[in-house]
Amino acid sequence: MRKSKDIKEDLLLSLASKADSGFLAKGFNRASRSLDYKRKLSESSHSLSLSVSFNPRYDNGKEVAFHPWIRVTMPAVGKVLAGLIDKQTHLIAGSADMVLVQPVHFGAPKPEYRRWSATGVSEMENALSDIASFFEQWGEPLLGQLQNAANLLEMYEAKNTHFMITHDTYLRAAAAAIAVGKPDKAMQILDENLGKPGLRKKYQTIFDAVASLNTTPIP
Repeated sequence: MRKSKDIKEDLLLSLASKADSGFLAKGFNRASRSLDYKRKLSESSHSLSLSVSFNPRYDNGKEVAFHPWIRVTMPAVGKVLAGLIDKQTHLIAGSADMVLVQPVHFGAPKPEYRRWSATGVSEMENALSDIASFFEQWGEPLLGQLQNAANLLEMYEAKNTHFMITHDTYLRAAAAAIAVGKPDKAMQILDENLGKPGLRKKYQTIFDAVASLNTTPIP
């Protein structure tokens, strides 16, 4: 069994030879020792993170298993949401500006879901080429729909089935509505999805903040 540090060296070489150029063409960059590809746009940032497990017990005989995740941050949405929660950071998961965090395969139909693992450079290169192709087909189009607050609100309203829905999703969609000047829509989102007594009690701070927007702007 090889050491993790040696496997990672082969992995980094494989990324450079099989993946970097394709991601660079789409505006993504990767630091030389990183497993993350990042792209900064005018109102958001996108990333593909190649989370890996070395010598995974659940995949006997393989040196590395890949778990690609996509992430989207939107500072404008984060600023609004930070104002709504008023330092009660326990009300949301992660940073306020993180509007999407999910496995890359969520962007694809279920029959297309797959797993990636490899042993040795040749298998790593094949797996990374397949991940890059999968991302181009299913991940990149989803990220392309999430470039600003208006896009986030549109995706919520369209009930996009490739967008992982949690209570946080509703909070961020409400913040996006406020960011584009639609506080009434924000309240509608909260009422429809978090309006049951137990949930409303949990998120009362946010309900109150949204209700007060007509007289007291969120800073």
